[in-house]
Amino acid sequence: MAPGRWGSADSTRGIPVSWQDIRGSSFIVETSVPGEEQVPLSQGSHFFQNLISFGLGYANVDDSSSSGGGAEVADYAYWDSLPAIGEGKFVRHVRLDAPLEIVVDGVSRHGVVMKPGKPFDVYVAQVDAFMALEQHR
Repeated sequence: MAPGRWGSADSTRGIPVSWQDIRGSSFIVETSVPGEEQVPLSQGSHFFQNLISFGLGYANVDDSSSSGGGAEVADYAYWDSLPAIGEGKFVRHVRLDAPLEIVVDGVSRHGVVMKPGKPFDVYVAQVDAFMALEQHR
């Protein structure tokens, strides 16, 4: 999970990663940068198309007002609570003791990332309830 557009050649617009940098990844999450100039995320780019064709999972969390009012939520306090092995202005590199669990429904285009040690059914129930509330607004 990182802010900005992954695969960008311009480091002011995103994360200039190469395939070598992400070869061990199975899922990538791009986020908007709160309070900063909004950078379009990778959807539709060549980088995004390559992610999908190689079977890597992709999601984005866009906190900007132009995101369409979706139910995107990122628990930044959780990430900030983890010890960093590297840190910059917008990036904290953390390593988890246990893997995250990720569930994505490709039909509804909704997904959830579960923190280590948290029961799957609790998160899915919370997401389902939140989505139901959003639909009734």
